[in-house]
Amino acid sequence: MFGGGIVWWAVVASAGPPAPSPSTGINRACSGSEARGYTFCNASLSVDERVQSLVAALTTSEKISVLTARHAAPISRLGIPAYDWGVNSIHGDQVSCGTNCATNYPLPVAIGAAFNRTLVRALGRMMGVELRALRLEHACESHVSADRASDKATPSSSGPPPPVDACIGLDTWAPNINLNRDPRWGRNWEVASSDPYLTGEIGKAYAIGFQGSDDPRFLLGVLTIKHWAAYNVEAHRDSFNSVVSRFDLTDSYLRAWRVAVVEGNAAGVMCSYNALNGVPTCASQPLNSLLRDTWKFDGYVSSDSGAIGDIYKTHHYVATAAEAAAVSIEAGTDVNSGDVYSMWLQSALNNHLINESSIDAAVAHGMRIRMRLGLFDAPDDQPTYGPELVGSPEHHRLSYEASLQGLTLLLNKPTSPGAPPVLPLRRGQKIAVIGGNAETKTLMAGGTGGGLLSAELVCKNATSRTDWCCIQSPFEGIQEANGSPDLTMVNDQPPITGTPSKAAVANATALAQTADVVVFVIGGDWSVEHEAMDRTSIDLPGSQTEVVTSIAASLKPGVPVVVVLIHGGSMDISGLLNSSHAVLDAFYPGVHGAAAIAATLFGDASPGGKLPYTFYRANYASRCDMDDFSMAKPACPRGYRYLNPNDPDIIFPFGFGLSYTEFSVALSPNSTGPFTLENSNSSNAVTIEWTVKNIGRHRGAETMLAYFSPHNKTNPGGADLVPLQRQLVGYAKVDLAIGESATASVTLSVAGLARANVNGDLVSMVGGYTIILSTGDSSTELTLELTIDGTDQVLESLPPGL
Repeated sequence: MFGGGIVWWAVVASAGPPAPSPSTGINRACSGSEARGYTFCNASLSVDERVQSLVAALTTSEKISVLTARHAAPISRLGIPAYDWGVNSIHGDQVSCGTNCATNYPLPVAIGAAFNRTLVRALGRMMGVELRALRLEHACESHVSADRASDKATPSSSGPPPPVDACIGLDTWAPNINLNRDPRWGRNWEVASSDPYLTGEIGKAYAIGFQGSDDPRFLLGVLTIKHWAAYNVEAHRDSFNSVVSRFDLTDSYLRAWRVAVVEGNAAGVMCSYNALNGVPTCASQPLNSLLRDTWKFDGYVSSDSGAIGDIYKTHHYVATAAEAAAVSIEAGTDVNSGDVYSMWLQSALNNHLINESSIDAAVAHGMRIRMRLGLFDAPDDQPTYGPELVGSPEHHRLSYEASLQGLTLLLNKPTSPGAPPVLPLRRGQKIAVIGGNAETKTLMAGGTGGGLLSAELVCKNATSRTDWCCIQSPFEGIQEANGSPDLTMVNDQPPITGTPSKAAVANATALAQTADVVVFVIGGDWSVEHEAMDRTSIDLPGSQTEVVTSIAASLKPGVPVVVVLIHGGSMDISGLLNSSHAVLDAFYPGVHGAAAIAATLFGDASPGGKLPYTFYRANYASRCDMDDFSMAKPACPRGYRYLNPNDPDIIFPFGFGLSYTEFSVALSPNSTGPFTLENSNSSNAVTIEWTVKNIGRHRGAETMLAYFSPHNKTNPGGADLVPLQRQLVGYAKVDLAIGESATASVTLSVAGLARANVNGDLVSMVGGYTIILSTGDSSTELTLELTIDGTDQVLESLPPGL
């Protein structure tokens, strides 16, 4: 385990250019003697020329056979091996171990709380490097059968084993860049934020890190962002129709995608289970037009697993499987995760439902990706990554740092007037650790709810899916950090869900009454929030509130009560705030989460996370129809952008997060405004600069969030909608030693302040704007004024049909 105090800006994911490795034992296209006769193997030609030649060389049945994810068939006569589209890499590459296991890190919600682009790029780079290395060691994903996973050729008396087809590809089906739209959504742990700007910046940073090769001719890996588009319901996702106005599409649901594709150059997109305004997304030609015509996307599109089958089975958009294959391939879905293409595309072609040119286009998109990955080029002419990079100490330091940066302090008060806040704790005290998540290891790693994960993919010596032998529980982390095993205790824990036994509560109470400090480790688990399951309530599950308040009430005065939350989506913790002195939100903090929690509790690190979404009271969910995708209806304004900041159902707002230290913030003299930008050029911009100084007693990181708030309070999406309160448009994070200061800045452009109109056009709108710089505390915000002058300009039009 790692200690605290790592400087976040010094962390990198891999050092130096990689050295070539010896023969990998992996089949590669264009590697045999016959390859010299194939035009598509001529590396001196452009990728497009090579792809065109390859498509022309394939028969119709061969073309169809390479359009299935999870095992695109080999073309043996041309020496082209099989290819496995789509590795899950939600928080690390979720594949079998090689010499070492892939490095696991916190779930996306915790990464969102870190507000750190540099960290995300480093994590993306780490995943890309490790995926390359593990592929050469024949690593497999959990969907691969045991016999194929063990299909590693054995040596013979005639020489080394023959090469075999790789078990995994080099494209990841991650990240999920949908929005945390409703606090009940079962996958809020899998997304970074409720905010489209932050979500887009994280998607962009992952793409740059994961795809950026040491050789500009090739991609390191391919990022496949998901789920395209307006996907936010689990309970009936296979038949759900997301009804979304054109205003809301551009204003909210498409913003992150545009940034990840246009600015991050993400090379993969996954269409989703749902329909959008009556058309299943994998069959939507307007969505394809937006991607390829408007945004100039040149990658590949895959369906989610089974989504093309849903087009006829549950959406009933068409009547037959052949028709579902036809409408999907015509709409630009290149790869089918499922069996509809392999079984029915030929029938669709025979019955004149499609032209073969549509199949050719899909094959070309997929093969272009494989060529850009270097899979049709000689391995000794491109970077190769060795097994020593997988799970390296450097990568685990990065994972640990990510765990630290996501920890968000929500409450820290003294036990009595005049006393210091209870955190950080003093070592050597008698600490009672109580709660349903006190002994969890599954939730540290992400568990099966974190994306097809088992212990055997994380811990090299694991003997089963649940043998988390390489991970500490929160109790173990606190015990180790406290310095003496007999000073930190755990008890038969009251559960996360359900009603605890009277004996469990009595034992926990008795234990707490003997302690100097009581730490409750509570929150959620995979029985509460999970893929394919939405919550019906955002109350803190089970009887956890009652357990905390009753035990806290039994303690003698002066005993600190600390709550550590482990969870994904928003939970109503209002009922335990009066009984607690400190609340530290860890989200799902990764394999080093226990060490990071302990380091933060004892002051080896100062918490610096900010909430990536709003914490609501349970009543808020009752105001909102889960299936209503409007963001600005008066009855249910969604998120900080449209919900009045004084709404009584807000517990903690978006961007909130405390520190152990104190900071002073001041605008630089040239940044106080007012400023005017001419609307004649969307790139016109102004840079706002400020100075942050650490004036407290601990090292710490501070994030400044930059928002804009238009003076015109009429919502351009319609007069019946509530006005925009504020919109994140930039952020910057600095890490400072005691007494240290630093400058930071954001650049605000005309395009960056653009908004959606009722038609879904992205428009730079003239008028006045208040720019708000906030550390999450509304009482210390800085403001300045900016005017966009001229006439409104349409920067991008939403295609018809959406």
